[in-house]
Amino acid sequence: MYHERQSRQMCLVHALNALFQRPQFSSQSLDEICYALNDKRWFNPHRSMLGLGNYDANVLMSALGMYDYQVFSSIFAMLFFVHIFMFSRLWLCGLMVGCR
Repeated sequence: MYHERQSRQMCLVHALNALFQRPQFSSQSLDEICYALNDKRWFNPHRSMLGLGNYDANVLMSALGMYDYQVFSSIFAMLFFVHIFMFSRLWLCGLMVGCR
């Protein structure tokens, strides 16, 4: 079983690498996805402006789409709710996503 220790707010990096069971993604590769979604470097709405991670669900869907995985709309709504609910209270959480 592949596992990475949590660093900063790189939850999505670690979750994707755990899903693929290898170091498939890095903060740099997810940053590139953010820039493809929106070319703003400093105030990119898809990640933390401090460069700490905290990528949004659009980055997750784009990263999975690169490998022909898809996120279902009900899971997307749940991700949005969990992101708002959990991080508004400064809780950290892990989330397993079913992919097809």
